[in-house]
Amino acid sequence: MIRIAIVDDQPIIRESLERVLSFFSDIEILFLASDGTQAVQRIATTNEHPRVVLMDLSMPEMDGVEATRQVKEIAPGIHILILTISEEESHILQAIQAGADGYLLKDEEPQRIHRAILDTCQGRMPLSPQIARKTMDMIKKTAASSSMQPTDYGLTKRETELLRLLISGKSYTAMALELSISPHTVRRHTERIYQKLSIHSRAEAGYLVAQYQWFT
Repeated sequence: MIRIAIVDDQPIIRESLERVLSFFSDIEILFLASDGTQAVQRIATTNEHPRVVLMDLSMPEMDGVEATRQVKEIAPGIHILILTISEEESHILQAIQAGADGYLLKDEEPQRIHRAILDTCQGRMPLSPQIARKTMDMIKKTAASSSMQPTDYGLTKRETELLRLLISGKSYTAMALELSISPHTVRRHTERIYQKLSIHSRAEAGYLVAQYQWFT
């Protein structure tokens, strides 16, 4: 059972998502929140955390980007799946930099949202097709000519090897099998990689790798 939270300032959206996702037997709705402040306060004041948060971007009080950043600081293990109408490149980049683990548009079918929830729990990075294209365009436009390498960030040979697999989209289980280590060890290495690169998600890892043209 995957516990999720839904954060959106539109009651009709919150209720609609709650209704359609409740049909999936492996999903439990832990709480609903009408803005980022409410969601952050709930997570900060209880040990009962959702595994995945469906996060809108445009909300009063505290928007989805800042809420994502604060949730990741409080509980890095919570997966944040942006669910929004915005296809703006600046919003995509800000969400990734804040630590978002995926980015979907609200017109996705319920089955696709359900699949994305499962994917984030497996360490994958779900993106709507339009968002994937825009992300690639941003990477191409901002790709740097820097000669910096993973070792410049203090990554070991094993961590560099795991980083390559991480950005390929493989699950923790698949990476563990390929490297002949346990999924727990993969998660431990991943945490150290994120710490050394000063990032919070697989999306940010992919962006950084592309920016410096590693593994090409």
